[in-house]
Amino acid sequence: MASATRRASVVARAAVSWARRGMSSVGASPYDTGFLEVRQYTLVPEKMKEYMQLAGATAELRKRLNPGFLSFFTCDTGSVLNRVTHFYHYKDLDERERVRKTMAENPEWQEFIDKSRPGLQMQESMLFLQAVECHKAAGSCNVNEFESPPKPAPGQPTPIYEIRTYQLDPGYGSAPKLRKIFAKGLPAKVAADSDGKLVFLGYTDVGKLNYVMEVWRYSSAQASIEARRAARAVEDWRQAIAAVTPMVQHKFSRARAQRTEEHPSLFMSAPPPSLTSERQA
Repeated sequence: MASATRRASVVARAAVSWARRGMSSVGASPYDTGFLEVRQYTLVPEKMKEYMQLAGATAELRKRLNPGFLSFFTCDTGSVLNRVTHFYHYKDLDERERVRKTMAENPEWQEFIDKSRPGLQMQESMLFLQAVECHKAAGSCNVNEFESPPKPAPGQPTPIYEIRTYQLDPGYGSAPKLRKIFAKGLPAKVAADSDGKLVFLGYTDVGKLNYVMEVWRYSSAQASIEARRAARAVEDWRQAIAAVTPMVQHKFSRARAQRTEEHPSLFMSAPPPSLTSERQA
């Protein structure tokens, strides 16, 4: 047992060392601002309401203890309904370690963990690096600098965040190739869609490797459909999709609808985040 524990510790230290090297290899520029952690928790269905109430009640505490907290999503349709997804931004793994240590030592946060743990079935975490060339091509800011537009007036459509993910073929070249191709096609796609805003486009450094995620913000669900139609009519973007398709094993599209009236304290925004729900299209 002791030997197995030592081996596990060595593997964990090696993984952290490798991850730090990977994250520091991107290069220095105004766009290189650390990494995005995506945490997904699958909940016990009958305890989901209780979990969300606890999360809402401790939202301000979460933001105070973890300044990199960006967003909190729930699934509305098309995917695992009893799942919540969190986004966090860190400048490096040392900052992440310090923040998580602070949270672990906070009595109020530990009380939330103890109360919410019975509602959890499974927890997952992945670390994403931002595709700098793609953000530049789209004229987008860093994910941690994105400001959600004001809440729409009563009766107006609900804004959504569409997430598109791509599982690429194994190998070192897949993600760099996709980023290069997308960077070439994105200016034409953005020019054809005045409504959509690129929030994040990145690739995994820790977790499910060769996995790419893009997040777009639209003024409504219908606007996301119209943007997709417009993009399909743009030759440069059609060529980009045709070029990456042979190395894509599978891809998904998810739309996340804002639910600020239910939990006003949680969401991707600067200032304070509020709550969204996720719908896979």
